[in-house]
Amino acid sequence: MTKYNGWTNYETWNLSLWIDNDREWYRAVNDKAVGLVNDALTKKQQIEILRSFIIDLVQDEEPKIDACFYSDILNASIREVNFWEISTNIINEARRDQARVLKEERKIA
Repeated sequence: MTKYNGWTNYETWNLSLWIDNDREWYRAVNDKAVGLVNDALTKKQQIEILRSFIIDLVQDEEPKIDACFYSDILNASIREVNFWEISTNIINEARRDQARVLKEERKIA
């Protein structure tokens, strides 16, 4: 089902790219992911909470446009984003990073 650069679609790839390349978004999303991974939550819970966090982040940045063709296109594009896929990818990365850190700490101890 992968359709665009390893992602579900262009919209999902594009948001992932923005999260990775916008310093404020990157820090906010990754700090949230690291905090979730360190909490006593299931992986599914971590993904769902991060998904909601990213949706809120996107909605907070949404420009206020009166109803028109452009607002319809913008909203249609946002609806196409697979927030679950992005959140899963980020949580998986945070979990891998945590596992590496724990492995290194065991080596030192």
